[in-house]
Amino acid sequence: MHGDEGDHTLQDSERSEVSREGLDDGPGLGTARNDMSGRAENVVQIGRARDVHVSLETQGPRVASWQVPGEEPGFVNRVAELEEMGSALPLPSAPLALILLLLGPSGVGKSALSRRFAAAYRTRFRHGYHVSLTEFRGAGGAVDLGAVFGALLLGMGVAHAATRQVTALAPGGRGALVVTSQRRLAELRGTGTMTVEVGRLSAADGTALIAEQIGTARAEAEPGAVVNLVELCDGLPVLLRAVCAHLVARPRRPLSVSASQLRDARERARVFDRAGAFAVLDVMAAELPENAARLYRTLGMMPGTEMGTAAVGVAAGVSEVEAASGLDELVEAGLLEEIDSDRFAVHSMSRAHAAHSSVQAYGEAERSALLLRIVEWYLACGQAADRAAAPVRTRLPGPSVTAPAGYSAPTFDDDRAALAWLEAEHASLLGCVRIAAEHQWNELVWLGCDPLWALNQAFRHPAAWIEALTLAIEAAERAGRRWVNARLRCLLSRAYVDLAEFDSAARSLDSALESARLEGDRQLEASVLEFTGIVELEAGRPGAALELFAAGRRVIAAAEQTPDARRADVILRYLTGRALTDDGQLESGARILEDVYPEAGESDARLTGMVRFALIEALLELGRPGSVRELAALAASEAVRRGVPVEQVRALRLLARAHQDCGEPEEAVRCQAEADRVHSGLGLDGWTDAGS
Repeated sequence: MHGDEGDHTLQDSERSEVSREGLDDGPGLGTARNDMSGRAENVVQIGRARDVHVSLETQGPRVASWQVPGEEPGFVNRVAELEEMGSALPLPSAPLALILLLLGPSGVGKSALSRRFAAAYRTRFRHGYHVSLTEFRGAGGAVDLGAVFGALLLGMGVAHAATRQVTALAPGGRGALVVTSQRRLAELRGTGTMTVEVGRLSAADGTALIAEQIGTARAEAEPGAVVNLVELCDGLPVLLRAVCAHLVARPRRPLSVSASQLRDARERARVFDRAGAFAVLDVMAAELPENAARLYRTLGMMPGTEMGTAAVGVAAGVSEVEAASGLDELVEAGLLEEIDSDRFAVHSMSRAHAAHSSVQAYGEAERSALLLRIVEWYLACGQAADRAAAPVRTRLPGPSVTAPAGYSAPTFDDDRAALAWLEAEHASLLGCVRIAAEHQWNELVWLGCDPLWALNQAFRHPAAWIEALTLAIEAAERAGRRWVNARLRCLLSRAYVDLAEFDSAARSLDSALESARLEGDRQLEASVLEFTGIVELEAGRPGAALELFAAGRRVIAAAEQTPDARRADVILRYLTGRALTDDGQLESGARILEDVYPEAGESDARLTGMVRFALIEALLELGRPGSVRELAALAASEAVRRGVPVEQVRALRLLARAHQDCGEPEEAVRCQAEADRVHSGLGLDGWTDAGS
């Protein structure tokens, strides 16, 4: 679904948070304060929507988990809005759902208000999930809501759904769905949604905010200037916070001088859209030290809203020491937020202004060179992480990208560390793919796409994966690279299978087989048959899948017997075992899987894990739980080692079933409880195995 066609100069940064309601009444609100942090964190655009908080009825006892970001200091007023929202909550005993729409301009504090609301009524919610949605925003601001919410629902353990409407996330039991947006949403018409308008701060509220930030005595000494500052910042907390940081760093500067600067800047910037916001940030950025100013401009070119010191240093062409110093100055200036050790986030309003500043400061050639440095840095890191996460797999052709001079890509001790890096940086990797596509750096497009494959097998990000693959296919077509095109179409089919969009998966493979045969590459031809068989298998047609896997094995048998060809045959035999099991031929399927299991161990750990899971399920269906316990325990320990909760949940549930079938109910309960605990923190119900 596309966002509205209004002005996109300053795009919102957004988040999605999910709460499961408990049984207690909410606490008293006390003194409410309006968050001014303006942290740019997670993005979803539903007609310019921002936050989404969802409560859903739990299915049986679950361990409480709370991942909603906490409220931050510097929050004033919003008492009326909070009381209005709180009064609308259904009673704990009522099986009712509430939909709240927080409506207001960018930078007004809608996200802060929603987080304050969640904190104020924390005891009413048993579970809280925070899902990063940055990767779902397209280059033009459009988002495929079906993929977004389908992935979100899977992450919450809800039955698979590919909804395209906000209302599909409305809780069916007790709880609340909170959506924040700059505009009224057509999706919410006729749903009984309660709209809470979040306005700009009044002169009195803005004065209170400034007094808290710079000190009451200083604010009271120039009351007229304080009111002027509030007006010149349009009553937007995100701008007032930056102005206050500016003033705190200059304790002797009269407030009237800053107000005069802002007034002059607004006059000069009147020709620009959103002149008020840009004018305020113009003044704040103008007095930055040279190093910090360069880094600030760089923020507007970064591929994501969160970043580390090294990435910014590479982009700006400065040392890591200089980058660390400059980023600290930006944090002190209120233009950047430090969200973790060596991790920073920029508000969308500041990011848009920084991008505007970079366009003004750099010529097209210089800006292109800086963007290329950024892309090469992330690709060098991504390739290093990809090799550590999945040492053995078929990769797209192209050179190893090296980090820019003066910097080295990180090293990873194991696949767990590599996957953690890929998960933290996946939005930036997708951003690099977009940058490379925009500049038609074709080879860099598919090389940037490649590391996302290992990530997508551990932490599902289907919308991001589909966008990256689509851009890479277009790049391969521009470059006339049939082999790359065919391989990418295979990977795209897997992404659609993850969303149960089997027709789309089949269409993505339509031209892949022809391309493979034109290339004369038998292994690629077998791979296309393999992926086509996976589509049939996951769509519930194991008979058709068996025919395709058999055809793939015949092609491999006629090919040169390289290590890659032998690994491809192992994968096809494993898939044949799965298909036989799904077709009801349990004994035959289990025999093949038992034969393949030791051979898979010679290929790679990920393939071994896939075969292990299939073998466990086949043995359970055959009524051999005693043979399963050791395998399932090994699968769970491997998942913990790799840091892949989805596999841990699956293994623990299978282990619980094995204990139950063996007449060990206490062990079964223990394993199921542990599975529920892990799943409540993350987890996706269901796991589809990858192709080669």
